[in-house]
Amino acid sequence: MCGRVCREHDVPLLVGTGSNDTAGTRRAVEELSENTYVAGVLVVVPYYTRPSEAGVVAHFEYIAEASPLPLVLYNVPYRTGQHLGWQSIVRLAQHPRVVAVKQAVGSVDTDTARLFAESDESFSVLAGEDTLISPLLAMGAAGAIAATANVCTPEYVELFRLWRDGSTTQARLLGNDLVAPACALMSEPNPTVIKAVLHAQGRIATPHVRLPLLPAGEPTAIIETLRHLRTR
Repeated sequence: MCGRVCREHDVPLLVGTGSNDTAGTRRAVEELSENTYVAGVLVVVPYYTRPSEAGVVAHFEYIAEASPLPLVLYNVPYRTGQHLGWQSIVRLAQHPRVVAVKQAVGSVDTDTARLFAESDESFSVLAGEDTLISPLLAMGAAGAIAATANVCTPEYVELFRLWRDGSTTQARLLGNDLVAPACALMSEPNPTVIKAVLHAQGRIATPHVRLPLLPAGEPTAIIETLRHLRTR
């Protein structure tokens, strides 16, 4: 269904995949490439086994060699326990099928600044930390992959437009306004709160999540926060 809707609206579908099993990840990417709806794959840094950084680079290079689809690296060290530095990302960006990185390192740090400074313009850095989307767009991010954009879609579209058009004062104000809603929507394990809010708004059929996640609490206060955002 997701693929069909993306095709109807002429929007590329990026599918998340990957594990700490390099061969298994390669097989998953190859299988996804057979789906005509899929335009690219978001592949997470291998977790748990904690290979060396050189091993992480080799992991991605092995997958990229076999993939007919563009690869977006997913750099999220607080979930994987594995750091992927700017030098490694720049090296991987030299591969023709590695086209972007979702940078979700939990801060606007020197490593991210070096990544912007050293990467080629043909390689996209995408904001991956919902509370930091505006600062990363200001630094030159090509866009974002954001869970909270499922709820605040018009606001994030406007935020991107403002930064793109150089309306920095308005962009900064809207970016600041989006911090509290983003924190609220991430106040319990993702995506439990987002699903609860979308269900309360009548936009999805159920708020249910699978174990080990548990359903979020009552989202009334969060919906009020969103309502306040839209009346500013």
